[in-house]
Amino acid sequence: MNEERTSVEKAVVGCMLIDSRSIDEFTAQGGDPSWFADPTCRTVAGAICQRYADGRVASDLIAVRQAVGSGVSAMWLDECIDDVPTASQAAYYVGLLKGYAVKDALEG
Repeated sequence: MNEERTSVEKAVVGCMLIDSRSIDEFTAQGGDPSWFADPTCRTVAGAICQRYADGRVASDLIAVRQAVGSGVSAMWLDECIDDVPTASQAAYYVGLLKGYAVKDALEG
């Protein structure tokens, strides 16, 4: 996996952790945790999406940390948040991630 994709994936996770409207954007674009190539990003995105689907506060950093367990450090989650200056760019990052997911599907 290339560094740019890793950065995009972490930015999407960061946006979703900052603001639940980013989860709305992710789902509106057809987002799914399977779009993430990085296993840690996929795990965290899956936990966020599951909390969202269950009607719980999905962007609660502490609850997400508990949901993913000890396999994901609090420092890693903080890095995702630090990678995005604002969640207002969520549509941009999700669009980039969607492009990677489409490319993956075409390459099969």
